[in-house]
Amino acid sequence: MSESIRIKDIFVILARYKLLLLLVPALLSLLFTAYSMSYMKRIYEAKASIYVMLKPFGDTESIQYNELLAAQAMIKDFKEYIRSPEILEALKNEFDLNMSDSELYNSISVTNKKETRIMDVSVAYTDSKMSAVLTNRLAEIFIKKAGVFTNLDSIFVMSKAKAPIKPSKPNVLLNMISSFFGGLLVSIFIVFLREYFYKYIRTADEMERILKVETIGIVSRIPFSLFKDGLKFSNHHMPKSIASEEIRELMLNILFYINEEYRVLLITSPDYREGKTTVAVSLAEVLSIRGLKVLLIDGDLRKPILHQFFGLKEIGYATWIQTGDSISKFIQTTQNRNLHVLCSGGKCDNPHEYLTPIKISEITEWAKQYYDVVLVDTPPVGHVTDACNFSKCVHGAIMVSKAMETERELLNKANTLFIRSGGKVIGGILNFCAKH
Repeated sequence: MSESIRIKDIFVILARYKLLLLLVPALLSLLFTAYSMSYMKRIYEAKASIYVMLKPFGDTESIQYNELLAAQAMIKDFKEYIRSPEILEALKNEFDLNMSDSELYNSISVTNKKETRIMDVSVAYTDSKMSAVLTNRLAEIFIKKAGVFTNLDSIFVMSKAKAPIKPSKPNVLLNMISSFFGGLLVSIFIVFLREYFYKYIRTADEMERILKVETIGIVSRIPFSLFKDGLKFSNHHMPKSIASEEIRELMLNILFYINEEYRVLLITSPDYREGKTTVAVSLAEVLSIRGLKVLLIDGDLRKPILHQFFGLKEIGYATWIQTGDSISKFIQTTQNRNLHVLCSGGKCDNPHEYLTPIKISEITEWAKQYYDVVLVDTPPVGHVTDACNFSKCVHGAIMVSKAMETERELLNKANTLFIRSGGKVIGGILNFCAKH
């Protein structure tokens, strides 16, 4: 993805993969939840509360506050003392625990309630009742050992531990939520990684960012049923088809460009088989039906095909150059009286000898005298430079891209080549786009 991404594009990309972004996290969350409930060891934590009171000291006014601060400081020491090797060894020996010192140390949790003399002690264990027994016994051993501290006024178990009903670990809800959002982040990463390396044009926005011009039209697909009697185009046979409506919409957009400044337009594409000729024929047909006098020129001397669309003779541009006769002799009519065609005149071994700026200019200047619109169908500019020979003789070019098949780099190359040759791309058409 060589072009920059806008905020709008990010939402478009996420919307394109919305099913993936929902299914993957949901599936991952479901699997991890099932694993948590079925295979992860359940850990229970029973909690006991110990009250710590120190002997009073200081003057009468500050005695209570000073004693509270001293008790809280003492509790910080008790947090480590209760997990000292001496107390842990006593607990292990009494219950014959099959745990290492580090495991038992990590299973004990000690917290201090803010601005109180109370510290909470808990022991994590795989059995609920045993967790309560170990917690209560740990508190008793600790109180007995804590008697060595001479400044203690009193220390006692304020509330004994009870066997917990629910395990503290695994936290199924937390695991489900975290696995869902973890899966979502992974899915988003994969989506944008795929987008970064995806090399084909898919949307009109992508095409616009490369061409740096607006999209003139989006065409889903012009079906073969719109061609009658061989390859004779007959858009009027199916006036309400989706393809017909899209071509009409395209025509209306192009009509904004058609004036004295934009009367000679070139239709090209970055690659072969992207539907540029079909689009050119369809556009010429609907423009002529609207009442404009249109000349359609086949500028492809390598793979000429325009004559097949209308069932015409293969005489035209090349024949005109070879014979030197008047251009008008090679203009052929179609079923539509407003639409005339100048075919290529057959395949040429060396098209560059025919496609000279002088000859092209002579054709276009002549055509402007007799036609409202001149459309020139050329070979793909991404592969051969024939279209570039027309660049200075036409008012503008329309670049046709095929959704899901036109490579971004090739479109960028075609656009750059045409502009460097002195031409101007006025808009793009996205063909074979799943718009509907």
